[in-house]
Amino acid sequence: MSMKTPPDRSGITFEVGAKLEARDHHKNWYTATIEKIDYDKERVLIHYLQWSRRHDEWFQWNSPYLRPKERVSLRRQGLNPTRSQAATISRLVTIMSTIKNFDDKFNSQRVV
Repeated sequence: MSMKTPPDRSGITFEVGAKLEARDHHKNWYTATIEKIDYDKERVLIHYLQWSRRHDEWFQWNSPYLRPKERVSLRRQGLNPTRSQAATISRLVTIMSTIKNFDDKFNSQRVV
């Protein structure tokens, strides 16, 4: 029987001590480290940094609730907007376009 290997996930290194981000059951993302790897059950034990070990959780290694830590660094530098930021930008563009259209229509009807 061959040993199972973790999936190749960009930005995540599946080894003990590796840093990543994990989402808890309250849907919050936290910096975490991999504490153990269970190759038979294809999962990793995650420890949330600055939290008690009693909050450690097992995640399947293909879980969408694990993501690379670098992504957060890019967001903080403004290089990779979050979905909510992108949605806000989209709404602002729509609002600005509406205001411009209204302003153009208003100005075209003004009598000088």
